Amino acid sequence: MEADSKTQDFQSVYESSHVRRQLDDYRRQFRKLWYRPQAGLVVCRFGRIVGADIFGESRLFEALRRKILDSYALDRLHFAETRIYKSVTPQEVRDFVDRVVRAGIQTEGTPEIGRSITIGGPITGTALPVHGAVLHLNLVEPVAVRPLLR
Repeated sequence: MEADSKTQDFQSVYESSHVRRQLDDYRRQFRKLWYRPQAGLVVCRFGRIVGADIFGESRLFEALRRKILDSYALDRLHFAETRIYKSVTPQEVRDFVDRVVRAGIQTEGTPEIGRSITIGGPITGTALPVHGAVLHLNLVEPVAVRPLLR
């Protein structure tokens, strides 16, 4: 990603001028999607669903969507040499969600209000429910990862 860091801190990737320019390009492309309230997104890379972030209400997603988009865009930029583009169908999204429903779920108490939910299986993730409603659900389909820093 052309981001050098003597301390191996992740912030240096975001501060790299090369990466900032590329993230700005992604943000411009996604502006047209933010015209109506949304509560989350399902993320695809090269024709494959790689994750999802879903919130209990659209205002919470709206407050965090830039950071979420940046993290997924950075992940996409990290795999820039792969150029396989394929559309993901609505059925593939439904199948992704179905795999989550069939996954193993474990709940634990948290130090504050609410509980922590961990999802395990071919799709992993976490959910934070408070007072019976999920504030945030994060889902990831595990893939091989390379280090972002040199």
